[in-house]
Amino acid sequence: MNENKFLRNLSQQNNPLPASSSRAVEPTPPQPVRPTEYDPIKRLTDELSRHSRAIEGLNTRIDRLEGRPQAATQAEVQALLQEAQEGVSFTLNSG
Repeated sequence: MNENKFLRNLSQQNNPLPASSSRAVEPTPPQPVRPTEYDPIKRLTDELSRHSRAIEGLNTRIDRLEGRPQAATQAEVQALLQEAQEGVSFTLNSG
């Protein structure tokens, strides 16, 4: 019958190692985060800031467009062209 390697490894971990082969492992303190290291939270914050500025710019443009006078319709342009082709007539009122 085959021996279960997983169970064998578990039983070996429970057995203490001989004192001569054991080394004291000191925990390493956490390393400070370097500014050049990738930080996903900072990247998302920066991206949200860019999107916010872009939305503010679009809102400003929309406000300016809404403040402009309304453009002439195609029918109004045709009427103006027809009047220009017929000529403009006016009468002087000296009274």
